Amino acid sequence: MLLLNENVRMLESMRTLTLNEKQRRRCEIVTRLIAKKITSSEANELLGVGSRQMRRIRRRYEADGIETVIHGNQGPTVTAAHPGIHY
Repeated sequence: MLLLNENVRMLESMRTLTLNEKQRRRCEIVTRLIAKKITSSEANELLGVGSRQMRRIRRRYEADGIETVIHGNQGPTVTAAHPGIHY
């Protein structure tokens, strides 16, 4: 299920993903590229990446889905991992 409002939420295997504006835009552009509504060079320009990086983004998106547009450092901080450090 895909809901387009302020944030995008997609239920995928009982998991909810919330995308910010940048991630939603990237997802939309890659989806349009895969659907052949835009060319690869147009997608490169819209995302500000080179052709090689665009191929990587597309390949990962096709293999792993929407989760690939979310940066790996995003999410809650685990303070228990470093008990002596307070954030």
